Amino acid sequence: AFFRVPEDDFSLPQAFIDRCAPLWHPDITPDRNRILMKELSLAFNRSFSLDLFRKAVGPVIADTIKNKYAPQQSIDLFAMTSAIAIRFAVRVVFGKRFYDEHVDDLIKMVKPLEEDIMSPINSFFPGWPLPPNRRMAKFSATMKKWIDREIGLRIDSGFKDDGGNKMDDYLQHLLDSQVYRDFAFAIVPHASMILIAAHTNTAGTIGWTSYHLARDPQLQSEVRAQLDAEKATTTETRVATMPTTTAAMDLFSACIKESGRRYVPVYLLRTVMHDTEFQGYFLRAGENLAIGTACMALDPAVFDSPLKYDPRRWMDGRTDSIVHGREVAMFGAGKHKCLGERLALMTFRQVMFPALLGDYRIELVDGVDAEEALPDYFSTVSTPFSSKPVHVRLVPLAK
Repeated sequence: AFFRVPEDDFSLPQAFIDRCAPLWHPDITPDRNRILMKELSLAFNRSFSLDLFRKAVGPVIADTIKNKYAPQQSIDLFAMTSAIAIRFAVRVVFGKRFYDEHVDDLIKMVKPLEEDIMSPINSFFPGWPLPPNRRMAKFSATMKKWIDREIGLRIDSGFKDDGGNKMDDYLQHLLDSQVYRDFAFAIVPHASMILIAAHTNTAGTIGWTSYHLARDPQLQSEVRAQLDAEKATTTETRVATMPTTTAAMDLFSACIKESGRRYVPVYLLRTVMHDTEFQGYFLRAGENLAIGTACMALDPAVFDSPLKYDPRRWMDGRTDSIVHGREVAMFGAGKHKCLGERLALMTFRQVMFPALLGDYRIELVDGVDAEEALPDYFSTVSTPFSSKPVHVRLVPLAK
């Protein structure tokens, strides 16, 4: 499943930036962007940083679920996962003070922003001064005002929090880096883009996994038992990537991978190195191809019953679950692999799902036909939400 990209100089990151030009800065050259990506990789992949993030954001998510969502009798599942994903991203990227001041506003702003980025009018007329671009420009100006104020407060305090401690967030990492010294103007657009990227994939994956766990109480119980056992045996931050063999695949990882297979629409951009023929198509050296792993993931020639949510297809050594590493690439593959994979998997395993499943049972609200939940691929930047609300409740577990 692939299509040719006609432009010789096509760049997938640039194509995305073109769709949301008001959020970016024209002086962020490819070389500067590579430096930004290097800093992102350093911050999001070191064990020390991940441990700081987990300890900072874990109580925030647990308290939010306990005090805001658990008392409700009917919760819009994807609205909840969107909100807690934004809370997670804002705390990790911008720190506690910024979180306290702005997170409630950002919860209202980020999803509509994604809808503007993906809107048909923006697809056909990117960069034109039409309503989606005007709203993106307003969002960008607001973020600049807020982030500039936060940076100013940090300078005044010697980059210490109210307790005299060094800040524990990604913004502080950037302020300590070459980025702040050499091209500080890039911090606002870069951090804003990271907020968007951290939202849609995190919220969508948590939402669909929670939805299927609610549909299958036995599977939910088994996943809860696994996470409870892990929490009881270690207090360390787990730093890992997705297992790539059936022997290494545990049930929780299999649930996340199956959600990725079923819902994450990843395209891998690759260049043909040699003239070749593939299934009747002649591919010339130098051509760019966009490979649709999401198409393969729903192909019955590749996966048995591809529309069925079946985490155990990745376990038990079944023929259709042998992992070659390429059938499902929810975090991309090769040198273009998502730099936030370790942070995302740590967050799923040690923050989000322990908070959701540790003290609660997720139930679909009576009257909701679980089969009606279908993905809407046109209103989020990446992982879709449900096309219609899915309502759940969090039922406290008997202790």
